[in-house]
Amino acid sequence: MKEDTNGGPVGLLWRTSPSDAIQGSVIAHLLRTDSRFGSPIKVGILYVDDLYGQGLSNIISGRLTEARLANRTYAYPRNGDVRQVLDSLDMLYDPDVTVLVGFADDVTAILKEASLRTNLRRENGHHWFFSDSVKDAAVLADPLAYSQAQGFYGTAPAQGAGLAFSTFSARFNDRYKKDPAGYAYTSNAYDAMYLLALGASYSLNISNEVTGAKMAEALTRVSSGADGTQLTNSNFTYLAAELAAGRSVNVEGASGPLDFDANGEARSPVELWQVEGSGFVTVSSNLEPPP
Repeated sequence: MKEDTNGGPVGLLWRTSPSDAIQGSVIAHLLRTDSRFGSPIKVGILYVDDLYGQGLSNIISGRLTEARLANRTYAYPRNGDVRQVLDSLDMLYDPDVTVLVGFADDVTAILKEASLRTNLRRENGHHWFFSDSVKDAAVLADPLAYSQAQGFYGTAPAQGAGLAFSTFSARFNDRYKKDPAGYAYTSNAYDAMYLLALGASYSLNISNEVTGAKMAEALTRVSSGADGTQLTNSNFTYLAAELAAGRSVNVEGASGPLDFDANGEARSPVELWQVEGSGFVTVSSNLEPPP
């Protein structure tokens, strides 16, 4: 972050979504304290074996271990055969609930295979808890995966609630004929592209060229203006002009307030969602990790 400045005064890495350290802490806290998850005695953590899966599983496992809640982690290969790891999870551990950290295509295969294993079937009392990347309508397109996922919960970055989100949601639905709330990170990615455009505009106005250092400098000026301004297409010209004039703005994006901290992260709450029918419903949108 700050150490990667490429000649500029601030770092080049900026995030419009909360880190997995926040999500992982929230998941562990829910499993330990929320009665909806049945006071599990043993928690399995099944994760895709890449940087995303490794990082999130380590956070969840670490928090559960600190709370003295038994847990065991199992890695599976991306787009690989999941039968062997599910056999181990089923026969050697038999968890009460399994946190599943993976992507839609893998998750569909996992839920289908799990339905064939005694201790991992929902009908036999096993529960799943899903990470943000599972919130994808494609998971529910398969009838067997659909039936196995029903009623179970997951987490993701919370969606925004203001005009910027409403505008984004309407435009997304009009373009793709899908509800963006049915996926994780759609609004965060939307905000990231608008911020990149604002940064590029600022850089051109200040130095007649687009550089990473100047774009990063622009992002130091979007979180401290006097009044909040919704990050919409109709406000883009105003925001670009304010930045070009050397004034700071206070931007609220589709994903919520973009209040960047010193490390370039726009911290935001986590939502708890639940699989209901062929979609996802938001149960809570303001979860924070415990102090």
